[in-house]
Formats: sequence, C-alpha cells, structure tokens
Amino acid sequence: MKKNRHTFHTIKKLIYFRSNGIEDNRNNFLIFITGPGGSGKSTFAKALQEQIAECNILRLDDYRLSRKERADSGVPGSNPDANNLELIHKHLREIKNGNSFTKPIYDAVSGETDKTELYTPKKYNLIDGELCLHEDIIDLSDLTIYLKEWLPTLFFRRMKRDIGKRGYSIIKSLKIFWKSNIIDFSRYYKNNFKFVGIFVKLNVNRKYKIVN
Repeated sequence: MKKNRHTFHTIKKLIYFRSNGIEDNRNNFLIFITGPGGSGKSTFAKALQEQIAECNILRLDDYRLSRKERADSGVPGSNPDANNLELIHKHLREIKNGNSFTKPIYDAVSGETDKTELYTPKKYNLIDGELCLHEDIIDLSDLTIYLKEWLPTLFFRRMKRDIGKRGYSIIKSLKIFWKSNIIDFSRYYKNNFKFVGIFVKLNVNRKYKIVN
C-alpha cells in the first residue's frame, strides 16, 4: 500500500475538506466508488477504507433482485431495474441521517437474497457499485470516484471471475460481458460522468493514479 500513499493522501485531503463541519453522526458523508464490471471497485473500496478512520462500506450489489425474480420479469442483471433502487435510495438517506438499518445480502453463486445483515453508518461511508452512477442515486453523493480501466482488462477480469469463481460457461460469460460492459453501461451510466469528482486508474505497476 506504500506505493499508493500519494494517491490516497490526495483523496483523503479532498474527502476531509468536503466533509468539514460534520459532527457526531448527523449528515454522514457518502463517497461513491463506481465503474463498470471488472474495474476493481470492491478492491479499491477496501484499500481506501484502511486509510480513513470512521469508515464503513455498503455494497450495492447486495440490492440485486434474486435470479428467479429477474428471470420471471425478463430483466437482465445489467439493467438498473434488476435492483431494488427504491430501497437503495432509502438506505442511503438513512446513512445520511445516521440511522442503522437491515440490508439484504446477495449471493452471486446461488442468485438468492434470502439473508440480511445490520449496517451501521459511520462518519464516512464508501458506497461500492456500478449503480452509483444511476440518475436516481447519484444526487445523494458527496464525492464520486470513478475507476477507469482498459476494456481488455475489464474483459479478462470478468472472464476470470465469472468462469473461475462463479462457474459460468464461456458463452454465458461472453454474453454477460457484452450486455453489461458494452451495451448497458453506455446506455444507463456514461451520461452521468459529469458528476464524477475523481477518476482513478490502476497502472501496470499495480499503483493507483488520479487521471483526467
């Protein structure tokens, strides 16, 4: 993590500057971490959490409808409507107000959302998910960080994850990548880049760098 010290120091300074005046647990600070599938959002969120005191992470992937619900409705997983957007919006406002709540847990292997856990807000809350760029959610962000990555890298990471960890076939994995990263990301999220405060890229030396 030493090699990322300068980048995280810059991000922390901006976070602390923008959150100046937050007291107790009122009006907690929301830091959105977003990017297409395979961009490394969760890895970056965990690394940033280690650098910030009073910090917690909320994963928006947990708000995905069950695989059966999506199949029954005919809505693919890459469509924002395949998620409980209303509940996400409600819970983000609860974080702002310092209220704990019970959130769902999505199991990517079984496709079920039959488990829950308690989320307790902290002064700084990292919101991890592609959905952070959705037009109904982005307005709640205090700072949005977008992870840029080359398309071939996104492809390799998603294939490795979907085939190796989730057991998907090569054909299914290719279809998911095409639909999610190529079609639906451009359709639902690219127009909201104007709300991004910081663009970050992981270079060949595994070092995070702030870019334009």
